[in-house]
Amino acid sequence: MKQQNEITNSETEKCRRVVQAFDELFNRTNIFVLDTGRYGFALLKYDDHNEVYSIKTYANSNRLFHALWQEWLIEELIELCINTPLIDLDFDEMFHRLPFSQRQTLLKAKKHFRSESNNKNIPVTAPVASNTNDLEKNKYRIIAQIFREVLEAHDIVLKETEKFGFIMLEYYKPRSNFDSVIVFRDSQKMFDILLNEWFDCLITDLMEERQANNIDIDDFYHGLPEEEKEKLENRKIEFVREALEKIDPPPNSIADHT
Repeated sequence: MKQQNEITNSETEKCRRVVQAFDELFNRTNIFVLDTGRYGFALLKYDDHNEVYSIKTYANSNRLFHALWQEWLIEELIELCINTPLIDLDFDEMFHRLPFSQRQTLLKAKKHFRSESNNKNIPVTAPVASNTNDLEKNKYRIIAQIFREVLEAHDIVLKETEKFGFIMLEYYKPRSNFDSVIVFRDSQKMFDILLNEWFDCLITDLMEERQANNIDIDDFYHGLPEEEKEKLENRKIEFVREALEKIDPPPNSIADHT
């Protein structure tokens, strides 16, 4: 759904520092922050089955800081109160019922995170890449590269995460959030899903070209003349053929001699 709301370069750099400051939080929880490029930073929460159950997008470093600080504080409060009657209270009450010394320790931690976020002398390190010798992971990367150009033009982002593999996010609504989130665990399923998205993008482009934006995409497609449907299907078949050659090059191809 092509949006034009982009995070500034300055805020991107600040957000990266915020994320790096809270690295310890990500190491011990199922919380992850993904740099999605021009859309901002997506805060993802996973359940025990590594399914995304919450996602919120930030294009402002201060708001991202407070969101991560709240997540960190909640984890600490649960750990401090887990075997006490305080665990039945809401988080604000938990905090205010803690001894003064514990509250001060938590607030000092907040100052530390803020200082780390603002310290430009600490270089921002890039995420550690996954094992490049893993054939299945390399297949994921090739598939993502095949589809990325067309899909990202339609606000569909493909990203490799350190912890959860490849995910697809679809942005929607101005200054809002990502809507659809899919975590890929099977390269064939990834290819099939992205192919469907790619085909929908072709139809969407045709709808925009004909100014038919107020009609359902399926209704538009089924209303096309048979010869136009055939052209689209043939284009899909050719795309799949070329894509599969990139994923699994045939014997005696150029790739075998490089």
